Amino acid sequence: LFGETTGNDLVVIQLNTNGLLDTSFGDSGIKLINAGGAMRSRSEFIIDPQGKIIVVGENGDDDFVIARLNADGSFDTKFGNNGIAIIDIPSSITINAEGGIALTRLGKIIVLGTINSNSNDSMVAFQLNNDGSLDTAFGTNGSTIVSVSNNDDGEGGITIDSWGNIYLYGADENNHQLQGL
Repeated sequence: LFGETTGNDLVVIQLNTNGLLDTSFGDSGIKLINAGGAMRSRSEFIIDPQGKIIVVGENGDDDFVIARLNADGSFDTKFGNNGIAIIDIPSSITINAEGGIALTRLGKIIVLGTINSNSNDSMVAFQLNNDGSLDTAFGTNGSTIVSVSNNDDGEGGITIDSWGNIYLYGADENNHQLQGL
């Protein structure tokens, strides 16, 4: 299970197959994630082939926060800064985390966001290396921007096919389906 607490921490909960809390996970079945500011906006998680849990969200400074947990709910200290990587978004730009997250065949992490502007909204994808650092070989210094007129930042996601092609998807204000890359 995954969600957000009233204190704006992200929360990951693991249940046993019988529906009861798995008390061997995190702190008695629950792991709270706080990255130095209120986590907010849409958030998402995936589990990689090694059983690590990768969580993406947005903190109170509008930065992207990506956390990686070991299968037991502890932070993976080999990722980012003690298990948490932050993509610092300049204050002059408003980017909302769309909740999209995917893994490449090489184990790189791609996260999706929307740049909000008055004239034209755009979808942005960031790629991180396996250690949580921004992969500067991806796009332009680690990100790719796809301009989309009338993008509605309410829906979006990312998928990678078996050939490694990346698909971003969402809906515009008129609910037309969008895709890129």
